[in-house]
Amino acid sequence: MSLDQAHYDVAIFSTGLTQSILSAALASAGLSVIHIDENDYYADQWASLTLSELLKWAQSMQSSSAEGAASTARIDNIDLSFPASSKANEQTPQDPFELPESLASLNRHYAISLAPTLLPTTGPSIDCLIRSKVSSYATFRLLERTCVASTSTTDDDTTTTLTSVPASKEDIFKTKTLSLIAKRKLMKLLMYIATEDWQSDLAQNPTTAQRPFVEYLAEVHKMSPDLVDAVAYGVCLCASPTETTEVAMTRAQSHMHSVGRYGNSAYLVGQYGGAGELAQGYCRASAVKGGMFILAHEIKSAKRGAVDTKWEIAVDGIDSSVTADYVVSSDEVLQQLGIAGNQPQPTKAKQAVLYRAVLVLDRPIHFTTPNSNEASTENSNPQDPASDTTAATHNLPPETGLVVFPPGSIGNNPNTVTVLMMGEGTFSCPKGQYVYYVQTEASHDDTQRSAQEVLKPVLDQVIALTNDTRPSEASVATRPLLQLTYRQLVPLSPVDFTCFNLSSIPFPPPSIKDHQPVTSISGLTDAAVHLAEKVYYDILASRAASSSDQGGSTHAEKLQWIQQTLERQRLERKRRKRRDPAEYQGRGGRGVDDGVTRSMDEQEQQKGDESEGQVQVVGFFESGSDEDGNDGDDDDEVA
Repeated sequence: MSLDQAHYDVAIFSTGLTQSILSAALASAGLSVIHIDENDYYADQWASLTLSELLKWAQSMQSSSAEGAASTARIDNIDLSFPASSKANEQTPQDPFELPESLASLNRHYAISLAPTLLPTTGPSIDCLIRSKVSSYATFRLLERTCVASTSTTDDDTTTTLTSVPASKEDIFKTKTLSLIAKRKLMKLLMYIATEDWQSDLAQNPTTAQRPFVEYLAEVHKMSPDLVDAVAYGVCLCASPTETTEVAMTRAQSHMHSVGRYGNSAYLVGQYGGAGELAQGYCRASAVKGGMFILAHEIKSAKRGAVDTKWEIAVDGIDSSVTADYVVSSDEVLQQLGIAGNQPQPTKAKQAVLYRAVLVLDRPIHFTTPNSNEASTENSNPQDPASDTTAATHNLPPETGLVVFPPGSIGNNPNTVTVLMMGEGTFSCPKGQYVYYVQTEASHDDTQRSAQEVLKPVLDQVIALTNDTRPSEASVATRPLLQLTYRQLVPLSPVDFTCFNLSSIPFPPPSIKDHQPVTSISGLTDAAVHLAEKVYYDILASRAASSSDQGGSTHAEKLQWIQQTLERQRLERKRRKRRDPAEYQGRGGRGVDDGVTRSMDEQEQQKGDESEGQVQVVGFFESGSDEDGNDGDDDDEVA
């Protein structure tokens, strides 16, 4: 196979979410982009897979991890099974990489995510989706329930109770699970966060800022242990009991700003698997703007030219090599190619360990709302036929839900365990089935345990919670349709984003503050957008001329000049949008009598671009709260 074009401004390896956002931004800015992925599906580590693709992925990861220390694999300890399809008295166990006949016909009805995420309804992720118009390619559901699990042990049994987390101030007033004193303390905290006084208070007291948030709530705000769990793990989604007050308060503020934008929840759940579908949407946006995509082709080599600084890239199945001025790649691909990436080998770097599981069941978790019983009792009328319909609708299980097990509450896990439930309404599974994503992080001194050992108590508890939805069948053991457990290794070494026209993209993406990997399901997409923005500016800076009138000679000077230029362009767009109405003569919008004709506006834009050295910004990375508005579209519109 041959390509019509041999040279590109940017070559991107892997179609992960960060790379896909970057690809769409660069293509929209007029740069030529070639995007290559050895997989036959989009999104790489963020992918949403059918069952057959999931089996192929698991087999590939198991083979890679078996190769030993020389392998660059970040996934190991894979255990895949189909318990409901195997017979109890079966002598020969079923091949774990063979799809059972009962599920083969439903293969494409599944979209199993390798990176389950919650999308905050405010923030960089949603702003980027709307401004890039990729939101027209994606659909979402609200996260309908968030519950914190608590356990109580007696001599005979251990009981797990799910307590709903109030999503808004209205919920706090209505809930019957909190005392008046607890409500008063919680409202006082929320009002304190809303005033933003906490930011200046923490800035003046760094010790408090770095103090564990759970201690801060208990000692400063005098909250009970149950209320601390609800705030720290249900609202702020803290991953560990050591998470700092500054980080948790920032997340709490984001939560408050997010509730009410699209409904009574702070988070959206992406349909068709979530992040994988978003990555595919950004790739589609890039292709529309001229991006070239090559999937299912292995990158054989990538090296810098001996004479110039261009990259020479050899791709399996492509007749001639491709050249590019700049290369962006996942760090795993760079290591496979033998390129000195921005991170050391996983075996030589300090690592975090995530324990993950995917469980597919034929029943949901029974989520209770604080006033569900009261509401159904107060609103029911025995003589009203419509009341039966209302009650039935009220008792329908949610399509999405999040259960949070605080540290130490189950299986002696030292960190938070999250269970994200996605039903048929998310198009992640067939009708009548539910996908459960389980995740927790290992403690630093205990990273060698198997995923099956760590997560078994959690998986058993999830199954027990689903049995509550069918009391008549509680005596019948529930057997998962699919059960997958594995460990994910996450390098903790600092990330240097750019070096010699090369950018390495780690997974999970790093935090914008401390450059440490983001493992929280609520922070992954925002971190991906921040990283894509950083690399986007680096690429623009690398293309700037080295003369003094084009930003200086060093990369840092060029980068500063690029950001100043983009800010001037943003202000200029705002100025043109807010022209004095006296300039306009017509009333029907832009026309021959508008005073400012289309040709005049285009000449103004062209003149501005020339004066700025043709640096372009596509608006992907501008905040939704910017004063220049929404470019004529509804900023809040998502599917």
